[in-house]
Amino acid sequence: EKIDMLLEQQVHQTVLSINLSSLTHNQNVFRSKLKPGVKVMAMVKAFSYGSGSYEMAHLLQYSGVDYLSVAYTDEGIILRRAGITMPIMVMSPDASSFDRMIAWKLEPEIYNVRSLELFTSIAQTLQVKNY
Repeated sequence: EKIDMLLEQQVHQTVLSINLSSLTHNQNVFRSKLKPGVKVMAMVKAFSYGSGSYEMAHLLQYSGVDYLSVAYTDEGIILRRAGITMPIMVMSPDASSFDRMIAWKLEPEIYNVRSLELFTSIAQTLQVKNY
């Protein structure tokens, strides 16, 4: 009981501060190291690790990132609803959400033949071409 009480008394607060100018500067330095034509993808899953998905996605969209990536379909839909128009890849696609990915113009990471066949089948059912 004494240990429980001591642990309950421990209060921790974490604050994350992001300097957006530094983020843009770092991105530009990174891009300067790449060969022309190499595309850049930025991960914004889990609400950008607590820093705000839309805010980070908006900055990345207008600072020259080519792709955003999220873990799950619902994260991509939230970004689309918030006005993000750039390509978004879903890294952990669930076949049951392929139709929603197509509707919201999200790109699933296809990592096996079964997923490819399922996605292709759903796209054909929805009469989607050149996806």
